[in-house]
Amino acid sequence: MIGQCFVSLKGNQPELADGIIWAYIYGFRIRSQFRNLYISSRMMHNVVDDLKQRGILQATLDAGQDNFTARRLYDRLGYIVAGADPGRWSSIDVKGKRRHVHEPAWRMIKDLD
Repeated sequence: MIGQCFVSLKGNQPELADGIIWAYIYGFRIRSQFRNLYISSRMMHNVVDDLKQRGILQATLDAGQDNFTARRLYDRLGYIVAGADPGRWSSIDVKGKRRHVHEPAWRMIKDLD
């Protein structure tokens, strides 16, 4: 695996992904040995192209406030900061244990029209 990206078209937070206007991009990462090869930009362009074909008008994502590399990428791709997110979330790990995370983030948006 070189990288991954998840997109929520409709979720439990309709202000992020309502299936009509907004989609939420998350879990985007590229393995370190494949960085600086423009793979990130190409992946994001492919995601945006797919969202446009689906009629989605706006993409939303969160960039960790201390992740300056991601922030530079998203700025370069035309995303703008719409606000801050406290970044408190949890997930179940591969061992079935709930993992709590506190990662303050910038909420960023991009118009796709």
